[in-house]
Amino acid sequence: AHAVLVELVHEVAELTAQAFLLAALLLAPLAVAGLLALAALTLLALLALLTLLALLALLALALLTLAALLLAALALALAQK
Repeated sequence: AHAVLVELVHEVAELTAQAFLLAALLLAPLAVAGLLALAALTLLALLALLTLLALLALLALALLTLAALLLAALALALAQK
Protein backbone atom coordinates (compact mmCIF):
# COMPACT_ATOMS: atom_id res chain seq x y z
CA ALA A 1 0.00 0.00 0.00
CA HIS A 2 2.85 2.31 0.85
CA ALA A 3 4.58 1.70 -2.50
CA VAL A 4 1.31 2.43 -4.36
CA LEU A 5 0.91 5.72 -2.47
CA VAL A 6 4.50 6.73 -3.25
CA GLU A 7 3.96 5.85 -6.91
CA LEU A 8 0.73 7.91 -6.96
CA VAL A 9 2.44 10.94 -5.40
CA HIS A 10 5.25 10.58 -7.92
CA GLU A 11 2.80 10.49 -10.83
CA VAL A 12 0.92 13.52 -9.51
CA ALA A 13 4.19 15.43 -9.12
CA GLU A 14 5.19 14.53 -12.66
CA LEU A 15 1.81 15.59 -14.07
CA THR A 16 1.98 18.86 -12.14
CA ALA A 17 5.46 19.56 -13.52
CA GLN A 18 4.24 18.83 -17.06
CA ALA A 19 1.22 21.10 -16.55
CA PHE A 20 3.49 23.92 -15.37
CA LEU A 21 5.78 23.39 -18.34
CA LEU A 22 2.82 23.48 -20.75
CA ALA A 23 1.51 26.65 -19.12
CA ALA A 24 4.94 28.24 -19.38
CA LEU A 25 5.23 27.28 -23.06
CA LEU A 26 1.78 28.70 -23.76
CA LEU A 27 2.33 31.93 -21.82
CA ALA A 28 5.88 32.69 -23.01
CA PRO A 29 4.82 33.84 -26.54
CA LEU A 30 2.16 36.06 -24.96
CA ALA A 31 4.75 37.65 -22.69
CA VAL A 32 7.10 38.18 -25.65
CA ALA A 33 4.27 39.68 -27.71
CA GLY A 34 3.42 42.01 -24.82
CA LEU A 35 7.03 43.15 -24.55
CA LEU A 36 7.24 43.73 -28.30
CA ALA A 37 4.01 45.75 -28.22
CA LEU A 38 5.40 47.82 -25.35
CA ALA A 39 8.62 48.43 -27.29
CA ALA A 40 6.62 49.46 -30.37
CA LEU A 41 4.52 51.88 -28.32
CA THR A 42 7.66 53.37 -26.78
CA LEU A 43 9.16 53.84 -30.26
CA LEU A 44 5.96 55.51 -31.48
CA ALA A 45 5.98 57.85 -28.49
CA LEU A 46 9.62 58.74 -29.17
CA LEU A 47 8.85 59.37 -32.84
CA ALA A 48 5.95 61.62 -31.87
CA LEU A 49 8.26 63.50 -29.51
CA LEU A 50 10.88 63.87 -32.25
CA THR A 51 8.24 65.17 -34.65
CA LEU A 52 7.11 67.67 -32.04
CA LEU A 53 10.72 68.80 -31.52
CA ALA A 54 11.19 69.20 -35.28
CA LEU A 55 8.01 71.31 -35.49
CA LEU A 56 9.21 73.47 -32.59
CA ALA A 57 12.56 73.94 -34.35
CA LEU A 58 10.75 75.00 -37.54
CA LEU A 59 8.62 77.44 -35.55
CA ALA A 60 11.73 78.91 -33.92
CA LEU A 61 13.34 79.25 -37.35
CA ALA A 62 10.24 81.00 -38.72
CA LEU A 63 10.23 83.40 -35.75
CA LEU A 64 13.92 84.17 -36.25
CA THR A 65 13.34 84.84 -39.94
CA LEU A 66 10.43 87.14 -39.10
CA ALA A 67 12.59 89.00 -36.56
CA ALA A 68 15.36 89.39 -39.15
CA LEU A 69 12.87 90.76 -41.70
CA LEU A 70 11.48 93.20 -39.16
CA LEU A 71 14.98 94.39 -38.30
CA ALA A 72 15.77 94.84 -41.99
CA ALA A 73 12.56 96.84 -42.49
CA LEU A 74 13.41 98.97 -39.46
CA ALA A 75 16.92 99.60 -40.79
CA LEU A 76 15.49 100.61 -44.20
CA ALA A 77 12.99 102.94 -42.54
CA LEU A 78 15.75 104.58 -40.51
CA ALA A 79 17.93 104.90 -43.60
CA GLN A 80 15.08 106.62 -45.49
CA LYS A 81 14.83 109.37 -42.86
